[in-house]
Parts: sequence; structure tokens; C-alpha cells
Amino acid sequence: MTSSIRSDRQVDNDMTEKPAAAGFADDDIHALFDAIDSRDTDRFTGFLAPGVSFRFANADTVNGRSEVAAAVSGFFASIRALSHDVQRIIHQTPYVICEGRVTYTRHDASELEVPFLNLFEIRDGLIEDYRIYIDASALYAG
Repeated sequence: MTSSIRSDRQVDNDMTEKPAAAGFADDDIHALFDAIDSRDTDRFTGFLAPGVSFRFANADTVNGRSEVAAAVSGFFASIRALSHDVQRIIHQTPYVICEGRVTYTRHDASELEVPFLNLFEIRDGLIEDYRIYIDASALYAG
């Protein structure tokens, strides 16, 4: 599944676009969410700095690309599919904020759709700090 993206980039008073945060443009956001929705851990971790700090909802923070890969692989294995609808992207160097809705498909084919907000801190074109604000508690509720 692929994500759809509508960008709300901030503009200056003279109507010129502000540059993407530290080399992380809307195309990079689209590619990132495509990797996530494809459940492609290797492609996903290619967007991360080696020393990345990653937190999903209220889970403990995971540090380092290989540790994030292990955590994300485990999450991907716990669901059948996921699909993001990114509704807003805000660039404020060195941060990128993405807001939207995600649909999770469980292994029993039931679905859960919830809003999310991701905050990325970008350094040298890679995500150094990755925060996902979401209430996914119903995903595993019995």
C-alpha cells in the first residue's frame, strides 16, 4: 500500500517556498511512508541517522539504527498491513512534522484507523530524532 500526501508547506510573505528541513523534502517524506507501508525495514532504516532516537507512542525510546530496525520489524510482523494518509507536512528547519491518519490491518483482517503526528529532527538529510504521537492502544485490544 502506498501513502497519499497533501503538502502544506510554509511560505514566506513573498510567497516563496521555504527550503525543506536540512535536505529532507516532501519527496523524501513520501518515500519514507512508502517504505513503511510496504513494511520494508531496510528501506525504512535508510532514512535514519546511525545514532537515531526513535519512540513509537508510549513505548520506550529505542536508540541506534539496528535497534530501531529490530523494533520496527517486530511491529511489522504483528500486523498484516498498514497504510498512511499524510494530510499535512510542515517544514521548520531542522524539524519536519507530518500529520495524518493511518489504517492498520490486523492478521484477522479487521482494521483500525487512527490519527497520528510524527515529528522528525533532520541532520545531514537523515532523521536523527523520530517521534510518533499516536494512540494505537486499540490495535491489540482483545
